[in-house]
Amino acid sequence: MRPDCIIATGRSDFPNQVNNALCFPYIFRGALDVSASTINEAMKVACVRAIAKLARREASDVAARAYGGKAPHFGPDYIIPTPFDPRLLVELATAVAQAAMDSGVATRPIEDMVAYRERLSSFVFRTGWAMKPVFARAKAEPKRVVYTEGEEETILRAVQTVVEEGLARPVLLGRPEVITRRIERIGLNLQPGRDFELVNIHSDPRFNDYWQQYHQLAERRGVTPALAKSLVRSRGTLIGALMLARGEADAMICGMVGRFQKKLEHLLEVLPLDPGISAPAAMSAVANDKGLTFFLDTHVQETPAPSRSPKRPCRRPCA
Repeated sequence: MRPDCIIATGRSDFPNQVNNALCFPYIFRGALDVSASTINEAMKVACVRAIAKLARREASDVAARAYGGKAPHFGPDYIIPTPFDPRLLVELATAVAQAAMDSGVATRPIEDMVAYRERLSSFVFRTGWAMKPVFARAKAEPKRVVYTEGEEETILRAVQTVVEEGLARPVLLGRPEVITRRIERIGLNLQPGRDFELVNIHSDPRFNDYWQQYHQLAERRGVTPALAKSLVRSRGTLIGALMLARGEADAMICGMVGRFQKKLEHLLEVLPLDPGISAPAAMSAVANDKGLTFFLDTHVQETPAPSRSPKRPCRRPCA
């Protein structure tokens, strides 16, 4: 066998499994959604082209779970998605439905394809319907969001999605050489300066301003100038909080690595609570068949007082 051969088989224990489950469910989904009178060649070709296009796309963190947590990269061992890729429903059904309409076999054309894609996404991702208004508002006015663990692969995949969807203007904290190397290794289409702002934690020109501001805030708690320099140089959460306080960012995402409580301490050192707020709190949302349920407090206070917490979870019925 030639060493440059690319092989695809029907076996699941080899790369590039060709399985009819990649096509049939989504061809039928697209055809049924437009009440197609037949399944023609145009619809089949559209499905195949959507599969080929999907294989070349960067996998999000959610899609990577279908591949054992490791995002695939287009190449000899990956020329076709797995049947369990969660993106297949949205991409293939949409392509088939559009082809049916373009070829004149759709008896019930879809008027709003954007809304159709969003509805399909909600079937795959339960939180999609709840986040729809949040995403719409984010796209209307993208904010500067600081990712304090900018070197983490999970963060980089999330930033890829944020950039593709136009949800925010990402700012990544980290070492440029590490971020660049990991972007290349996991096959993302990201470039500093074009897709995100990169803050080098070891040589940012604002370092002196940052540590001096932090020292002024924390010196009464025993933080010396030397300690302030050391902490600002090594704590991404602290840098992100200072950027927020200085108006250089609008929001911050942190907590992928490290201790939650320690990160919260850094935040409160720089960003005090608003007047009338006695304690910070965290909120979690759980999406299931019964709707969306919010829980407060789930991380910050180990034994929250009843007066500070709702007597029962806030529940919003699924629309």
